[in-house]
Amino acid sequence: MQGRMAWAYSIKEPKQPQLDMFTIQILDCAFVQWGKEGDRAAIQASSGSVLIRGCEFLEDKHHNVIGEGVSSAVVSGNLFHGQARIENLSKNDIQIGMNAGVR
Repeated sequence: MQGRMAWAYSIKEPKQPQLDMFTIQILDCAFVQWGKEGDRAAIQASSGSVLIRGCEFLEDKHHNVIGEGVSSAVVSGNLFHGQARIENLSKNDIQIGMNAGVR
């Protein structure tokens, strides 16, 4: 994983990182064995900006969730086993394209 990141902890939830002002880059990674029952996505972005590029998701379950608080995101050039399962809950500038599902 590459990128700029800093952690700021909330008093209410001390283990919950706040990444509102940063861009996380997830580049050229392989994801396998996430979410015991398939109930969680491999990547769950809840705030800030995120770039997900050139990754391979090796299981046919939820792949990415772009949360309401995400200000911008690009999800491109990824391979998904099964149909790509990307959930976009944000109303902001989210670009999703040039991905392929492997069957």
